[in-house]
Amino acid sequence: MSKINLFISYSHDDETYFRRLKQFINCTNCPNLNIWDDEDIQPGEEWDEEIKRKLNEAHIILLLISQDFLNSKYINEIELKSALKKHELNQCRVIPIFVKECILNIHPQITKLQGLPKGMKFLANMGEQVDSLYTEIYKEIIEVAEELLTDENIRNSISKNDAKSDNAKAIEDLRNKKEIFLSVPDSEEGRKKRKAFIIQVDGKIKYESWPYEIVPSIKNTEELITKSPDEIVTACKAYITSALYSIHIITSETDLVPTDNTSEKQVNKLQYDLSKSEHVNSIFHKRIVWLLSADLKPKLDKEISMDPLFTGNDYECMFDLIKSLDSEKEKKINELKKDFSPNKKVIMFYDFKKDHNSDLRIKLKTRIEENKKISVFPNMPNGTLSTEREELDKCDGALIFYGASDPEWVLMHQSILIGSSAKRPKAICIDEPEINLKIKRDVSINEFITISGNNEFEDGVQNFLDKLKY
Repeated sequence: MSKINLFISYSHDDETYFRRLKQFINCTNCPNLNIWDDEDIQPGEEWDEEIKRKLNEAHIILLLISQDFLNSKYINEIELKSALKKHELNQCRVIPIFVKECILNIHPQITKLQGLPKGMKFLANMGEQVDSLYTEIYKEIIEVAEELLTDENIRNSISKNDAKSDNAKAIEDLRNKKEIFLSVPDSEEGRKKRKAFIIQVDGKIKYESWPYEIVPSIKNTEELITKSPDEIVTACKAYITSALYSIHIITSETDLVPTDNTSEKQVNKLQYDLSKSEHVNSIFHKRIVWLLSADLKPKLDKEISMDPLFTGNDYECMFDLIKSLDSEKEKKINELKKDFSPNKKVIMFYDFKKDHNSDLRIKLKTRIEENKKISVFPNMPNGTLSTEREELDKCDGALIFYGASDPEWVLMHQSILIGSSAKRPKAICIDEPEINLKIKRDVSINEFITISGNNEFEDGVQNFLDKLKY
């Protein structure tokens, strides 16, 4: 699919909100979308059949939620029922758009979906802030469209076995691996800790839908420890290869630094070395060293210096450590996915309250998006520094628009770009001729491409676009 089919389901009593939404969600602003609503039904067409056909073809379905929407017999029996069925079958994404306050507690099939604006803020209640929420809706929807197109490109690459298929397979592998290898220790103390941790994991899976299972299981471990050391290592190698992470329970210094060469004393080290090898050979495999005593750390510092450490029995800390590794995994997936994105993604940081309607900002966005393979995303109007850094990690390039915003705001966002780990072209667009000297100095020192609002505008934009290609 070269474009994403988007279907808008709404009550005609909410036409004001529908029309305002289309000021943001339209073919000009969203070049990757084919947008359809009932206004597109042509004279002479059978409207019921056309709605059903377009629902069936939709990849994204927006539901404009209000009491009028929920009370509509046709919407309930045809549009809503069909949309939710497709969503459950993973054939489309259904996104509620919260328009006006209504009785939703009797509609759990809607409330369980992630709607927009986030936090279930109803557009009718937002007053002057409403345009910032329409911008949030626009941003989230085009990101979903990009994600769907990217996933399609990944699947196509795997099936064609083309030049990018190794990375495509790596993405699928990272998404699908749901096992954590937990080492099979030599010592009785280590085996007790292993069993205790698996009990914690079982509770986490049952009550919190934790995604991972531990391998080998308790039953498999009981079988393993009756085998020879070589057989244990062979079996563990298979487990490690199938796992996303490996956790190594260390009860003594000799577990990783044996005092003799007998195979019985090397089982822990061999498992650890196998996971080190997997870390080197795979695109992403992480090790956690679980020291049962803090006294072991200085004795093993040289051996384990590059690994995340966990000491003691606070299992929640272990789960937090795994959660941090999951964040690394997602960053790795996002990095690999860039090769399959239909467009290069540029984030534009700007002060929404002061510069959203700036003629130069709109001109800059329009000029960059003349290249149909580039999409400009705004930062979230009410985003935090943390979420803005996460957004930046997904981008190929970044811009700061400096118009009526305060110099402190600009400097703060410069620091975000400077501090980001990935190398990407970065630019600052200046709408104020008498720019603060400190900002001008910082722009120069940190090699921002400068795009000014005067006759040098076109040269600055072209410089940014040229660097974005590489």
